[in-house]
Amino acid sequence: MTMNERFAEFPVSNGGDALLESIAGRILCSVPVGLAVLDQETRIVTTNQFFAWFVHNDHAMLHGRRLDTVLHHPGLIELVETVLVNRGSLFDRRLQLNTGRETLAVDLSVIELQDDTGSDERRLLLVLDDVTEQDKYERALGTLAVAGGDCQGDEDFYRRCVRDLAGLYEARYAYIALVREDDPGTATIKALWADGEFLDPFDYSLHGTPCQDVLDRNMEFIPSGLRQEYPHDEMLLQLGIDSYFGAPMLDSRNRGRGLVAVMDTRPLQINQWTRRLLKPFAKRLALEWERDHTLDRLAERTRQYQNLVEYAPRGHPGVRPRCGRLRRGQPPGL
Repeated sequence: MTMNERFAEFPVSNGGDALLESIAGRILCSVPVGLAVLDQETRIVTTNQFFAWFVHNDHAMLHGRRLDTVLHHPGLIELVETVLVNRGSLFDRRLQLNTGRETLAVDLSVIELQDDTGSDERRLLLVLDDVTEQDKYERALGTLAVAGGDCQGDEDFYRRCVRDLAGLYEARYAYIALVREDDPGTATIKALWADGEFLDPFDYSLHGTPCQDVLDRNMEFIPSGLRQEYPHDEMLLQLGIDSYFGAPMLDSRNRGRGLVAVMDTRPLQINQWTRRLLKPFAKRLALEWERDHTLDRLAERTRQYQNLVEYAPRGHPGVRPRCGRLRRGQPPGL
């Protein structure tokens, strides 16, 4: 039995025990999820402070309002009413809810409250758990699970990754850089997302940049003050970058082949979900690079072999070499 199912068995009243009712009330007001009690017309009877925070409204102003006037999602009222019709419960339905100011990913549960007072009024408990950051994390992992081969080309995979990373970290910039094999002090931007669009690739020197420290230290997170730490990085100065989070792309032999990073002109907000995601992204990208590199080398060797076959000298037409072993002292051709 899940926690929600146990919670559904709790009665509204505690047999008249004022102490238990007081404790239960304090618990319900302090839990970090949005709670709202609805009547059978889906009007709000009462809420806790977290629910008021969800909808950016004053706690006292929510009383008597229909649920669909404060939370916007197609079919939300129908979902709630199915609990009334079926006299059941709805648990952990993932929804994208619009609060009027923003869209949040929430896990929605609706539970019919048991009433031992004998009243004919039916009450529902609506539970909203904000899982926006977790939802972003899971969707980003979904991106990693998709191989680059299903795209129109390898560039599409890298571009999709930087676009999703920028969205995940709510950053203005995200990019993938590869260290040039012919010049380890230079990196090539493979894909760059900047202010909502892709920019063309370019080369830049790693010297005196946070990218070099990512390759040397295995990870770099600077929440603010980046330009003060790297005053000679012209790109940071030109873009006004203040914060940076990067991880190295390590191949199967643990060699740094490049890096992936997000940047912004304001401090980056890194939480428990997003902090641990960048390394798997970097690892997945390194494996993609290694696959592409192996295929390129194989294609090059195939071309070399075909050239050897095409331009190799051929025997004179109509002349067939004679088989046999020459004896010592025997002149050729005998």
